[in-house]
Amino acid sequence: MAPKHLTNTATANLNIANLPQVLAEAINNQPELCSKVKLICIDTHQFIDPENPAPEIYDLMLNQNCPEWQNGYPETMQKLKLYWNYLRRSRENPLFFICYDSTALTATPTGFSDTFLTALSKFDGAICVVWETGEFGLQTFSPTQPNLIADIVGWIREKMMENL
Repeated sequence: MAPKHLTNTATANLNIANLPQVLAEAINNQPELCSKVKLICIDTHQFIDPENPAPEIYDLMLNQNCPEWQNGYPETMQKLKLYWNYLRRSRENPLFFICYDSTALTATPTGFSDTFLTALSKFDGAICVVWETGEFGLQTFSPTQPNLIADIVGWIREKMMENL
């Protein structure tokens, strides 16, 4: 019970920009998840081309210790999907792709482009978006929900069980 309480407390004071760190800490407190999952957290706030952020996502993935793709730099969402599938097949531990906007709780959030969300909805695997709307067939968590971190960890646990 202590880790879940800790997780809920973390959400109460969550700066959404710290989502990757807080989420990683919460997962590390869960013995059944610790070192069994690979999180890829993508902050969409800095995207230069929100309609086709594939190259920027790939760059952020490399920063999070994902291996380089032998087929070159994915310039499109279609090629990024192929890279994502390659990663999913080549890893022992399940991958979790979490997109969020670090400005989500500000007066002028950047948000996500419909084109990007539509493309992302075509990807397979454990993918979620931390945003207010879930109209694209993606798992969505609101940045304002009271137990955001606990809910995302619960979703990760659920996805882990599906893979067994």
